[in-house]
Amino acid sequence: MKTILFKDATDGQLKHYAVVMLGLNLGNNPKIKRETILSRIKAAHPDKEAIEVDEDDVQPTAPKVAAKTRGGAFAATGDETTIILIDRQEGKMGSQPVPISFNGRCMLVERGKWSVIPTAFFEVLKDAVEEQYEPLDGGGIAAEPTMVPRFPFRVWEAAGEPPGLQRPPPQRGEAQLAS
Repeated sequence: MKTILFKDATDGQLKHYAVVMLGLNLGNNPKIKRETILSRIKAAHPDKEAIEVDEDDVQPTAPKVAAKTRGGAFAATGDETTIILIDRQEGKMGSQPVPISFNGRCMLVERGKWSVIPTAFFEVLKDAVEEQYEPLDGGGIAAEPTMVPRFPFRVWEAAGEPPGLQRPPPQRGEAQLAS
């Protein structure tokens, strides 16, 4: 078993810990929010700041990059990064870069290319969902919407870097990104 902080745990790891390890009832909602899971864990164990997970269930982290000295997208987010690929979609906007904003800063991420982005921006991307109503067999639409990602993406979890990795350009006053 390995101990990881709440902020480093995936939603699945938190849910597993709450249900299996603590015996908490999280209900039947497959789309339960991270905040709800954390609040229930903290209600059961207010002093807890970390969870225990199996060694083979620990997610690999993206390579670190040098933090900016001031200004720029990484300044407010620390130096944690995630490598992602936002898939292209149909429609006229389906090949346009995706704007992601965090704490008053915005970055554009190109679609169809592996890119390094600050993990804080990745968390915003994960939360970008839209409601879709499924058609019913007899006509009409379902009363409850299905939450689907607004921008389909993939996360690089293998060792090393993906081919054609896009790194953000250095800005004035910023240390060069590690290669």
